[in-house]
This record gives sequence, structure tokens and C-alpha cells, in this order.
Amino acid sequence: MHPSPARVNESTGDLQVLVFGPQAHSVGTDRLHIADVHVPITASSLLSKISDAYPDLAASIGLSRIAINHQFAAPEQLISLDDEIALVGLISGG
Repeated sequence: MHPSPARVNESTGDLQVLVFGPQAHSVGTDRLHIADVHVPITASSLLSKISDAYPDLAASIGLSRIAINHQFAAPEQLISLDDEIALVGLISGG
């Protein structure tokens, strides 16, 4: 059996996630700090980590999306340490 090839750009670090509106108000900050994240990480896995690290956001996570570098991310999209990440909650308007 051959060893699997090493993944490129794997590392561990901290991610900063921008947060807005009611979600920012509920956690008292406009930036979430997610420590010791193994990257690349998928957008859906990051949502789970956010929910674990910030229980006050758990109820709204299901209605939220991750944006990476100003674009909404698919659940399986990979995030790296140098990406700009935002948690975008439910937006209503008229």
C-alpha cells in the first residue's frame, strides 16, 4: 500500500470571522475569533465551529451563510487562513 500524498497548504491557525447586525449584537463584537483551526476547512465545518465557540449564535447558524472574499460560499468550499470570512445572517427587507 502506498502512502497518501501530503495535502498542500495544510496548517493550523486562528480565523477571524466578520459578523453583522443582530448576530454581532448578541455576541457583543463584530469579529469572531476561532482558534486552532485546521485548514483548509469547509464552510459547513466552520459554521459548526462557530456554533460550538459562540453558543449565543447557535439558534441563528442554520439561517446563516459564510461568505469568503465577498462571495457566498458553497457548504463544501474550502477556507484558508488568508481568506476574508464573514458570517451573514438572515437578511430581511422590503
